[in-house]
Amino acid sequence: MKTEAPADAVAREKALNPGSSFIVEAPAGSGKTMLLTQRFLRLLSIVEQPESIVAITFTRKAAEEMRTRVLGALRAARQSPDTIDPVTRRWAQAALCASDTKGWRLLDGPKRLRVQTIDSLSATIARRGPLVSGYAGNVEVLEDASRFYRQAARSAITTLGEDGLWSDAIHTLLQHLDNDWERLEGLLMDMLSRRDQWLRFIAGHPDRRSFEQALSVAVGDELRLVAGALPARLNPDIVRLCAFAGENLLADYPSDAGARLAGLETMPGCECT
Repeated sequence: MKTEAPADAVAREKALNPGSSFIVEAPAGSGKTMLLTQRFLRLLSIVEQPESIVAITFTRKAAEEMRTRVLGALRAARQSPDTIDPVTRRWAQAALCASDTKGWRLLDGPKRLRVQTIDSLSATIARRGPLVSGYAGNVEVLEDASRFYRQAARSAITTLGEDGLWSDAIHTLLQHLDNDWERLEGLLMDMLSRRDQWLRFIAGHPDRRSFEQALSVAVGDELRLVAGALPARLNPDIVRLCAFAGENLLADYPSDAGARLAGLETMPGCECT
């Protein structure tokens, strides 16, 4: 199929560069979805596992459309490559080559393509949280989170009120509110529901590095708690069992996070770098 190159072909080609990030602005019907499909296909051609790519949309309908576009391009590239435009054909064939070489079988297992809504991605991340975080069970996104805001506010008042560093601040707030702790709880709830408006005044304008550093501190604290709860005499057995489990997962489920335990020789440290 022969098609004329669009007037913005140079910009489109630039937007397919996987080493850079782009914001694409264009009117309806200009081919934004096709461009995203092509970028997704190009990324498939260079990653080790298809799950490494995450495409996020606002609605399930948009997510399904995106998945359909990607799968349609892959099937067309396999069965009738002349029916799709040259750019899509090029990257769809490259993605199929990667799938065949690495044993992904994308056309037989399309669920490996992670095209999700924002809510779905958030729920997936939450479900993978550790048990100590309280995320165990079926996690879902709620429209009304007021009861959780109330729980967080009450916990903050109780915990900080007992903390030597913050107890004076809590006492001062209660003094200004005539010792009405329910009113203080309500104010904190209201703040939590509008945290997008005031959080920047506390955190400034944090960049990716700041978030990663904060996450590293949190993960390190949890790892130290786990390490302190395990008797040191069990470490050799834990390492041996983890390595055994990792090797079995690596053979059948190489994309599973547990497969990284294969070859483990010592207990991991508690510092995140």
